[in-house]
Amino acid sequence: MDLSHTPEEEEFRARLREWLAAELPGLPPKPDPLDWPGRRAYDCGWQRRLYDAGYGHVHWDAPPTQRLIFLEETERAGAPYVGANFVGLLHAGPTIAAEGTPEQRERWLEPVLRGDEVWCQGFSEPGAGSDLASLRTRAVRDG
Repeated sequence: MDLSHTPEEEEFRARLREWLAAELPGLPPKPDPLDWPGRRAYDCGWQRRLYDAGYGHVHWDAPPTQRLIFLEETERAGAPYVGANFVGLLHAGPTIAAEGTPEQRERWLEPVLRGDEVWCQGFSEPGAGSDLASLRTRAVRDG
């Protein structure tokens, strides 16, 4: 198995590395973990920078090797991760991109990628609340 990268992938890595080196020093200090408005602003601001630079879509529609390079380089550089909008960027957005109607894609995808909208996911089940591991089901014969 050949795990070497193509010239295009190495070019992507070099461009990303150069962009991160120029962009990261200009980030504001990371907010206190208990400062939810500050965290949202910080995380969405970072997502907007990624979007403006052409990297906002990487988790959704880039080839797997490019996603891996993106994760390697952002981790190496100490860049922020998706943060407050992990549901929108890693769950809802990719689902809408793959399965949504054209109208849903038009309405929701760009705002999530730009960092304009933050999504969350909540569960509330009788007897389980948000702990889906404790969810129980039963069947009743009806006819």
